[in-house]
Amino acid sequence: MDNSLLISGRDDGAICIYEPFLLSLKKKKKKAHESKILYLSELKYGENNNTRICSCSEDKIIKFWLIDYDINKPSELLFEEQYPIKEAHTLTINKIIDFDEKSIASCSNDKYIKLWQKNDKFSKIKEIISDDPLTDICKCGNTIISGSPVGNLKIYDLESNKEIKCFNNFPCYRNNCLINLDNKKFIYSGSGKIYIIQVSLKCIIKTIDAHSESISAVNLLKDGSIISIGNDFEIKRWNIYNGNLIDSGKVNSPNVTSIVHSERENYIAVSTECGEIEILN
Repeated sequence: MDNSLLISGRDDGAICIYEPFLLSLKKKKKKAHESKILYLSELKYGENNNTRICSCSEDKIIKFWLIDYDINKPSELLFEEQYPIKEAHTLTINKIIDFDEKSIASCSNDKYIKLWQKNDKFSKIKEIISDDPLTDICKCGNTIISGSPVGNLKIYDLESNKEIKCFNNFPCYRNNCLINLDNKKFIYSGSGKIYIIQVSLKCIIKTIDAHSESISAVNLLKDGSIISIGNDFEIKRWNIYNGNLIDSGKVNSPNVTSIVHSERENYIAVSTECGEIEILN
């Protein structure tokens, strides 16, 4: 897929592809889902490590999309649905992640984490049942972390599927609270703070007072720094090792839902709940 394209999922079930700097609509798939799209994820698939976009929705279906330029018609952008997983969950699917080379993982309000094999049928490999509806997950080493709006942040061992630690009062109201840091530590971002948690120690090793209002999106950059955006309209970049602020700026909209950084094109794109995309230098 062309790294210079921006792709967004909308509340009306559409998927839109934009030129990043002009913000002009390049292609749109109406009714990609029958209801609100909650998450888009990029994953590698197949022997040639091809890129696919994966989408999940309130309609309880996981869909995979080929988005690439036609070899025979270089000016034509292909946008084709492939390999849907129907009835993947019984309730709203909140997040999908590219788990490893052979599988993806999903989480849902039905309290299940499910792992799916990357093949033509995307057959289910295993499932983990939680006590809580799940809004967020991330893989960290040989564990998977789950987050819930009720405030229970849980670490599961992937070999036994058993819970090995639960942090209370860490609510995940959105599906980008959890980020794998280095397969040994992960990030949780909540009400204005960023926490770094060491899996082996099962404890918080660093807390960053990041924003005066709740944090709406966080992303890890390839240089190891963290970008955070809060409902205080500020975007900040942090040194992950000492917690120091590197630089900061302003965004025009609150309730940012996601941050994407293009290292090659040197821009940051953010999407909002009202369907806008902003490009930041």
